[in-house]
Amino acid sequence: TVKMSIDSAGTITTPLQPIFATRINYVNSYISSGTKIQMKAAHIDTRSGFSDANDRYTAPAAGRYYFYFFSNIDYNGDGTMAVIFKKNGSDFTGTEGGHIYGYAQNSGWHNLKGSIITTMAVNDYIEVWTSAANMKVDGNNYGQFGGYMIG
Repeated sequence: TVKMSIDSAGTITTPLQPIFATRINYVNSYISSGTKIQMKAAHIDTRSGFSDANDRYTAPAAGRYYFYFFSNIDYNGDGTMAVIFKKNGSDFTGTEGGHIYGYAQNSGWHNLKGSIITTMAVNDYIEVWTSAANMKVDGNNYGQFGGYMIG
């Protein structure tokens, strides 16, 4: 199995590097704080780490990973819009950062985006959860959750 190759133009490819990307599964209802965000099947998943059955990415290899999330949020009123990454079922943004937060001044659609770099062991997993209420998390063509190993 080829772990890395360099072609004649100098392009480096790493076919076994964990990388995934998926879209948010749009649910047309306001959700409460503490709700796991539903995802679609991954359209990129080099090591089969993402499962839309449980809406999580499980690390197939130990290392440092970069994760990102973005979506349009329909907020019902004025107030906080927020989502968090959870690692192995726990909010770790208090120690590593990455709390994705915004403030809506009017009802309607707003963009929310953020990312985090964290160390993962084999079989550690990442999920995206709401940490504010009264939000519709847009999906289909308007949002994405993804990540990749960086070292």
